[in-house]
Amino acid sequence: MKKWFKHPLAYVAIILAMVCGLIFVLAAVPGFNKLPSGTQNLRVVVLDQDQSSVSKNIATHLENKLPFKMVTATSLANAKRQLNTRQAALIIQIDKGLPASHPGPSA
Repeated sequence: MKKWFKHPLAYVAIILAMVCGLIFVLAAVPGFNKLPSGTQNLRVVVLDQDQSSVSKNIATHLENKLPFKMVTATSLANAKRQLNTRQAALIIQIDKGLPASHPGPSA
């Protein structure tokens, strides 16, 4: 161990490692302030294209149960625009022709 610190390149390697670590911290840490602080800050768009009572019930339950800011959209183009401009993080799409009831397990 004493031989390592007698060589001048050992000090250069230690200083280089410290400088690289400091550069990483100074370059990377400021980028993390743009991240949401929690899931409650994420906006999720619910696009209900079916507009049936079942799909409206599903959309209502999603809004009440999920820990996101839920926003409704009127069209797929509007929802995609919100996603592309980063106003929303996710689109939940309920297609037309949603079955009125689930058949359940067969007996």
